[in-house]
Amino acid sequence: MKKSSVVKGLTLSVVLLFGVVCIFYSETVKQGVSNGLSLCANTLIPSLFIFLCLSHTAVAYSEIHIPLLSKAYAAVFRAPRNTAVLFLLSLIGGYPVGAMLCARMLEEKKITAAQAKRLPLYCCCSGPAFAVLAVGETMCGSKSVGLILFASTVLSQCIIGIVIGFFYRKQYDCKAVPLYTQTPSFAQAFTASIDKSIGGILHICAYVVLFSVILCLIRLLPLPAGIQKYISAVLEVTTGVENFKDNVPMLGFILGFGGISVLFQIKKYLSLTGTNVFLFLLSRLAGGGLSFLICKGLLYLFPQTLPTLAAGLQVRTLSFSAPLSAVLVMSFCVFVMSDKF
Repeated sequence: MKKSSVVKGLTLSVVLLFGVVCIFYSETVKQGVSNGLSLCANTLIPSLFIFLCLSHTAVAYSEIHIPLLSKAYAAVFRAPRNTAVLFLLSLIGGYPVGAMLCARMLEEKKITAAQAKRLPLYCCCSGPAFAVLAVGETMCGSKSVGLILFASTVLSQCIIGIVIGFFYRKQYDCKAVPLYTQTPSFAQAFTASIDKSIGGILHICAYVVLFSVILCLIRLLPLPAGIQKYISAVLEVTTGVENFKDNVPMLGFILGFGGISVLFQIKKYLSLTGTNVFLFLLSRLAGGGLSFLICKGLLYLFPQTLPTLAAGLQVRTLSFSAPLSAVLVMSFCVFVMSDKF
C-alpha cells in the first residue's frame, strides 16, 4: 500500500473520529470555541491587526532603507539589505508576521527563492505587545519581567539568524534582487495591505479557535495535572504561559518556542516560501532553549520578584475516552506523515 493511501486513510479516520467526539462532547467543544473567539476578539485582533496593516505597507517600500542599519544587518546575518525591515518587523509584530511578509516579498520578487527559504527560520518572535504587556504586565504582574522575556526571545532569534547566516553563507546573496516590481502609491499599498491583513488575521484566528477546542478536549483525559501543563505549553503559547506564570525561565522557553499552534498558523507561509518545516521546528526548539538560558542569565543580573500568584490550573479528571485519545494521537501522526520535510 502506498504511503499516500495510508495518509489519506488516516486523515479520513481522524476527521470521522473528531466528528464523533464533537457530537459526544458538544458542550466542551462549544466552550473551546467560545474561549478561542474571546482570545481573538480581546487580545489577538486588537494587538495584531493594525500592526499587520502597517507591516504590509512598510514591506511595499522595503527597498527604501537606512543605509547604515541595512549594511550592518547584511554583514551580520549575511542576508539581503532590503530584508532588514522584514527582520525588524518580525521582532515586534508577533509570530506569523515574519513568514507572512517573507512570502509577500517573494511574491513581489524582492527576494530570491533561496533567500525566502532561510528567512522564516529566524524571523519569528513573540513581539513586545504579547511578551511585555500580555505576559509580563497582565499575567505575571510585572512589566520588567515582560521586558526580560522579550529581550530573551529577541536575542535568541538574533543568535539563530547569525548561525544560519554562517552555515549558509555560500547560498546567501547579500544583495537585493535588482529587478523590483513598480512601487505602488501609498493609497494603493495601504488598501492592498488591509486586504492581505484581513486574510492573515482570519487564518491565524482559525487555528487559535481550533487549538482552543483541542486543549479543552485534552482536559477531559485522565492525565496528571503536571503532564497537562506541559502539553498545553507545547500546543498553545497563551495557555502554556498561564500555566507556568510562576516560572519565568520556563516562560522564556514557551515564548521562544511558540507552540504547535504557531507552527500551524505559519505553515501556509512556509509552503509559499519553500521553507523546510522540519528545520523550522528545529529552529523553534533552538529558540526556546536559547531563550530559556538567556532568560536565566538576565534574571541573575536583574533579579525579579513576582507578585503572589493564583493557584494552578485545576484539571477535571474523567473516565478514559478511547475515541478522544485516538483522535489526538492520530491527528499528530497525520500531520507528521503528510508533510514533506
